[in-house]
Amino acid sequence: MREKADLPLSTMERHRGKKFSLLILIESLLVGFLAGLVVVAYRFALTQLSEMRNVLFAQKHPVTLSLILILLIGAGYVVNLLLKWAPYSGGSGIPQIHAELLGRIDYATCPTLISKFFGGALNAFAGLSLGREGPSIQLGGTIGKLLGQLLKLDRMDRASLMAAGASAGLSAAFNAPLAGMLFVLEEIYGTFSSSVLVPALLASLMANVVSFYCLGDQTAFHFRPTHLLDLSQLYLVLPLAILASLVGMSFNLLLDKWRAYAKRWPKLMDWRFSLLFLFSFGIWQVLPEIQGGGHSLVEALAKSTFPLSFLCLLLVGKLVFTCISFDSGAQGGIFLPVLVLGATTGVVFQQLLLGFVNLESYRVNFMIIGMVAILTAVVRSPILSVVLIAEMTGTFSQFLSLSLASIVAYVFSESLKVEPVYHTLYKHLIANLPSRLPSGRQLSMMSRFCLPPDSKLTGKKLKDLKFPCPLLVTTIIREGEEFVPEGEDCLLLNDQVLVAHESGNGELVETFFKQTLEKD
Repeated sequence: MREKADLPLSTMERHRGKKFSLLILIESLLVGFLAGLVVVAYRFALTQLSEMRNVLFAQKHPVTLSLILILLIGAGYVVNLLLKWAPYSGGSGIPQIHAELLGRIDYATCPTLISKFFGGALNAFAGLSLGREGPSIQLGGTIGKLLGQLLKLDRMDRASLMAAGASAGLSAAFNAPLAGMLFVLEEIYGTFSSSVLVPALLASLMANVVSFYCLGDQTAFHFRPTHLLDLSQLYLVLPLAILASLVGMSFNLLLDKWRAYAKRWPKLMDWRFSLLFLFSFGIWQVLPEIQGGGHSLVEALAKSTFPLSFLCLLLVGKLVFTCISFDSGAQGGIFLPVLVLGATTGVVFQQLLLGFVNLESYRVNFMIIGMVAILTAVVRSPILSVVLIAEMTGTFSQFLSLSLASIVAYVFSESLKVEPVYHTLYKHLIANLPSRLPSGRQLSMMSRFCLPPDSKLTGKKLKDLKFPCPLLVTTIIREGEEFVPEGEDCLLLNDQVLVAHESGNGELVETFFKQTLEKD
């Protein structure tokens, strides 16, 4: 029921009754509505401040320029203060959401909301190469957590609302409700359980309605392919997907290397954002196209023709500036900059082929394929990548080529043994955390897992399992029926298992129930 004793069984009772299921649906719609409002406001702030930046940075009068530089130094220091006040508001926020759901951290909601919103806005004003999707996901997830706290829900229901809020955040950021839902299923939980799917989808749809109502019912990108690749041209997807994957792997590696390099300058930490903002001002004077998330650059690539040498400069410049911006710890995401890299790679590929075959009319096709391939390579979520780009471009007729690109990118990236970016970021986040939360915060926690087809646990009796920490399998859901298991009961394919454990052991429990058979 509610969190008087915070016991796992109260959660189970709440999920069994019809009226409680209705409560969950209503709460999901509410969190989607609230998250949608916050993310729409965030998008509006980013747009206005980006336009203001373009006006101010174009000024030539020495006095005006001096004032702008002072403003940037001050804004950078404010970002530093915000991150000291709310340390878990930095970066994209996606690893923080994952760690929260696993019980590894418990960040303060209001400071995180304020820091994420205003810090991200200041970073956009300065022109850092960061996206809006990561902050939108954390803003939405934090709204879900805050609502769960206000309603005094138990930990499992708070986690459900937090995941639904994260889904709503991505939906409102890109007008992509299906991608918002898939993000939670594929990237956060790694399972397609209906108990996760329904709240996430409801919240995503509600946030999308709010976004459409406030900002218009248009897709995130406004270009469309004029032709579709026919079956005889699908072979072109293979080299493009591999090329985009190589760019994506380079991005992941550089992101990790630059983070380690930046730690060598601890004395500059308090002023790193001020220095970065000044560096961004210098970038605007030389190559302004690589500033910001890059939405306008993608639109320009679809409509205008650029020399191959300039495209290569954009590709390298955007990749390096994004890594520098993100590794500073500033509030901002990488989805949109990564999509810019993919779109640019697609245009570079198209221009390289022009000397052999006339593919001018397929430029947008290659841009879209490049975006799917690089996103798959970077985050290793193939289904999410296809659906997100299809929703952002309104291109649902290209599923064959997009799916092929996603599969090729996934297999190729996996073969290179480079970790997905969010796995790396999560490891860095928890590296200095204790194995569990302090004793005063070890509340009982309930987690739900769906056994994958190649699970090591399939066919084993509960009494024979060697659990990594103290836990209790409270319920098994099999073919729509719930029962309380005994030691003699076996786990079967597609079982949904509800497990009670200490809040600091969420990662251990998740790893145990998701372990799969070794592949030869």
